[in-house]
Amino acid sequence: MRERHPVTWHSLAQSGIVVRGPVIDDIGVWTDPTGLADSVRENVDTYWRGWHRVGSRSFSRRGLLLLTDGGPAWCVLGVSRLHYTLTTKRIASKGAAGVYAREVFSSRWHRIVDESLRLHRQEGGPSRYGARRARRRDVLDFLDHVIKDAGQLPRG
Repeated sequence: MRERHPVTWHSLAQSGIVVRGPVIDDIGVWTDPTGLADSVRENVDTYWRGWHRVGSRSFSRRGLLLLTDGGPAWCVLGVSRLHYTLTTKRIASKGAAGVYAREVFSSRWHRIVDESLRLHRQEGGPSRYGARRARRRDVLDFLDHVIKDAGQLPRG
């Protein structure tokens, strides 16, 4: 059961929608803020650090995926969700995480965050990048920046 982890339970407690039965607040959904932070930190340190390492190889599957429209949104918004959770102890959608990233990270990152939000939302219009390789480079640089920043956030 892959979905038995703190993110699932925090998401249910935070945003669960009752279809039938008692309201979420009456159920007493288990949450553990320390477990959530530990789980998210592990995900940053393993999954996303590995994603960056392999994605940095131009002809790897992940490196090539970063040249598609799906790769940048997956990476930029995915790692931003984790940073959001580490700083707020809440779970955000990818769209909300992109808005958060634009607010908390320097303007250096606005272009890749805006591009990732455009791709995620499937908005029309031109890319903010003339070349997919330049976009790929910014995704990798953003991943590196957020991974390092997340590692410096206070625990607890």
